[in-house]
Amino acid sequence: MLPPNGGVSVAKESLSVEQEVVELKQNVAQITDILANLSAKLDVALEKKQDIKVVPVAPATPGMPPIYRQIVDEILGPQFAMEVLWRTDGNFELTIDVPKQYTNATESHWATYKTDTRICVIPNALAENGVKEYAQKVAKNLGEVIMNKVREDKAK
Repeated sequence: MLPPNGGVSVAKESLSVEQEVVELKQNVAQITDILANLSAKLDVALEKKQDIKVVPVAPATPGMPPIYRQIVDEILGPQFAMEVLWRTDGNFELTIDVPKQYTNATESHWATYKTDTRICVIPNALAENGVKEYAQKVAKNLGEVIMNKVREDKAK
């Protein structure tokens, strides 16, 4: 039994298969060339990337967020000086200076250090919550008598 075309299609099919194989070989050769070029470009890019030195830097905004000052003012009062020092390890140092009239530091401490400075390293992830927790710790350390005096002075 002959194919529907009378056997002619077999020759055409085999010829087209041969052409397809030739085209496939050409495509594979082109893809191989493209991959070789990409590989060479990647090698150059990797060499350049290895020359780059990464230097940690402080956050883009080196100033103190105003909310930190607000938190300390609410818990302790505006008389308490404060400073934020940004670090490169993902933390910041919060420094709170206790005014002499509110300190619970001894006279010998004042004679030696001339200040009552409280410092805490706070992870950036804690941000405002870390500032709030530390200000509350400072207030608790100062005690109820001193904090009552602070509140009275704030109310004036």
